[in-house]
Amino acid sequence: MNIGETVTVEMPNFSAVLTGPNAHLDSKTFKVTGKVIAPPAWLKDKEHFALFVADSPVPVRVFDRRRVISIDGIQVSQEIDTSIRSFAIKGSKGEYYTVLASKNAWTCTCVGFQFRKYCKHIDEAKSKQ
Repeated sequence: MNIGETVTVEMPNFSAVLTGPNAHLDSKTFKVTGKVIAPPAWLKDKEHFALFVADSPVPVRVFDRRRVISIDGIQVSQEIDTSIRSFAIKGSKGEYYTVLASKNAWTCTCVGFQFRKYCKHIDEAKSKQ
């Protein structure tokens, strides 16, 4: 992928819906189309890349290359891991966050994770395994 190129990326869906009684209603994957942009300055990890997605409430989206299933319909990953573990982690101010874990990826519902792609709630969930 080159900066400025428009691509469609398919990723595994780690929605919390997939762990509940309505899991059969949600797709196991999702696709995002956007323009490849230079990674934000705070993103130091070479395993991530950024897309500008117009008409999105969050126009700059960051993706983990290790989780990409396909780019423009060309398969990248051989395996889709749909087994998901869920953890309810209490934050420092008393609120609870949902941490989801699969074979190769962790996500959290906290604001810090949305920007940095890692947080202390994930560390706590990992310690509970």
